[in-house]
Amino acid sequence: MDPTADSAVAVYFKFEIDGIDLGTFKSVSGLGVNFSVTSKKEGGGGIFMHHLPGRFEYDPLVVRRPVGPYTKNTMLWLAKMTSFHSSTTARLAALDANGKTIFSWVFMGVTPKSWKGPSFDVENPKVAEEELTLLYTAFMIDIQEMGVSSTEYAATLAAGYTASGQTAIQSVGQAAIGAAEKL
Repeated sequence: MDPTADSAVAVYFKFEIDGIDLGTFKSVSGLGVNFSVTSKKEGGGGIFMHHLPGRFEYDPLVVRRPVGPYTKNTMLWLAKMTSFHSSTTARLAALDANGKTIFSWVFMGVTPKSWKGPSFDVENPKVAEEELTLLYTAFMIDIQEMGVSSTEYAATLAAGYTASGQTAIQSVGQAAIGAAEKL
């Protein structure tokens, strides 16, 4: 068996927002989530420490690439966001050299934080690059692309939560599934 057959070596990344193809990017960073945790000592003997989950905080997503034909689509999307901001959904796919999707994610509540264009210096010529930084309210695996049913995903989200928290988690899960199905 080939040990590299299941590796996730991505050559480039395809990115779209609200169905607008922003093209491919050479690098992506910031795909991450931080969990706030409150630690409480158990009463009585006090030998155990309980860790209670809190809010999630998502890292800004940063995508970079050389300026090219798809830069126009990025500029049009940014113009749309400055004149009429609405909740947006994005899809990011890591692709191999043959264009096959290795893994993909869906982001909800996407908002632009910054766009940086190329720096020009005739004494130090470089490829003209752009950088787009995005904030988002949540992300999940792309259930359609990765072959996970919405029922299976909702059940996974709800598993292990108390009855009081389960309703909130299910509504967030259903909202995320709805957003993913619109793409």
